[in-house]
Amino acid sequence: MFVNLTNGSKTLEEGRDLSLYCDATGSPDPNVTWTKVGDNHPVESEWLLNFQNINRDQSGDYICSANNTCGKVSSNVTSIDVQCKRTS
Repeated sequence: MFVNLTNGSKTLEEGRDLSLYCDATGSPDPNVTWTKVGDNHPVESEWLLNFQNINRDQSGDYICSANNTCGKVSSNVTSIDVQCKRTS
């Protein structure tokens, strides 16, 4: 099983939109789950993790985990750093 995060770590201003893609391959096809480090429940159970109007509370490390019916598990971590929106 192989998990690749195509977007890598991100730094962005709050209020922006962000999509992270988890490219997981394996046989049989894996199920993908996104989890925020420190939380016990999945954030998303899809290949794509979307944030609309992101805020600073959503900063942190996110794990993309893939597993299949053969019991194989693989994961990768990416970091999101949401910074205060500048005012002019």
